[in-house]
Amino acid sequence: MFKAYTTGIVCAAGMTLIAGSASAATTATFTADNHYALYGQYDGSVSFIGANEAGSSGSSGAYNWSQPETFNFITPDTIYIAAWSDDRVAQGLVGQLNIDGVDVFTGDAGWEVFATGIDLDTNAPAPDAATIAAQVMFADINDAWELPYVGESNTGATRPWGKISGVSEEANWVWRGSGRGGPDPLKGDVNHDEFLIFRTQVPTPGAVSVIILGGIASFRRRRVS
Repeated sequence: MFKAYTTGIVCAAGMTLIAGSASAATTATFTADNHYALYGQYDGSVSFIGANEAGSSGSSGAYNWSQPETFNFITPDTIYIAAWSDDRVAQGLVGQLNIDGVDVFTGDAGWEVFATGIDLDTNAPAPDAATIAAQVMFADINDAWELPYVGESNTGATRPWGKISGVSEEANWVWRGSGRGGPDPLKGDVNHDEFLIFRTQVPTPGAVSVIILGGIASFRRRRVS
């Protein structure tokens, strides 16, 4: 699986994302079983940032989920992640964000998920920014965002993936708790109305201070079935 360090991605909105800029910066490190794509919303416009492999194998690992990708970009207002599986064995998303110096992990409070009902599988291209924007608008209008299912943390004991190198053990595998295939949506060959869209709001400077002072540990790892 390749590692993508985005030092000059051009957004659909015409904004150039530059790693290491003096502007507010975000670093994202993620992987998914099997596929994901990362987007940012800037002044109301959704822009594609990057994705993992469309196929089943990874360039530096046996599978497309074996190694995470890392992306550096100017901090948006909202971060979206589209995720979908091959509907076999297991499925999930795991990773972390460093937003202007504040760490955010999958499994933390503040994440939401929307099931689009659009079926994507291995070798499907990542949804374009316009598709994500349209689905987000639909979810907003219909109040269709849910809390994600939060599963096991990223450790060597977590099956079938083991420890994903480059992702903190504070991150948990997450997915949508559709109720299909048993109580754990991370296991079993089930289509949970994928692709899914995960989102997290980027905290304002005042909110960042609250997070730093109050901590978010007590709100983490809420399991929603």
